[in-house]
Amino acid sequence: MSFETPLPRRRAAKLLLFTDSDRIVTVTGGSGWVNLPGGGIDKGETSHLALSRELNEEIGLTIRHMEGLEELGEVSGQVTSGGRQLIAEWTVYGANLIVPVRELYPSAEIKRCDTSDRAELIMSPRVSRLAKQAITQFT
Repeated sequence: MSFETPLPRRRAAKLLLFTDSDRIVTVTGGSGWVNLPGGGIDKGETSHLALSRELNEEIGLTIRHMEGLEELGEVSGQVTSGGRQLIAEWTVYGANLIVPVRELYPSAEIKRCDTSDRAELIMSPRVSRLAKQAITQFT
């Protein structure tokens, strides 16, 4: 009889952030993968608090840069992160960016902050599978 060790789980809060031209704000990390802005939820932290912290850390985004912030739902799936398999569970939020994208500034861990339209993101081989799932499910 064999017993499989369950995969670790990692919770995160991510944002579908729309520009005034209905483009979606994305970030590209050091690995070259395009993703939605946001990040991990620390122990004892709510998804909303984690989202606020991560957006500020990653791209300098604060509540004054957006309007209509709302929780859209959840997506999850098996991913590889840092060379190991895990189950990623994302709480996805949506909002509208009310300042020009050029006012966002990527941190050292983010190579690029950009915008793309929905179709480009879904078709791109460099967009993470969970980001595509969130875009498809919530837009």
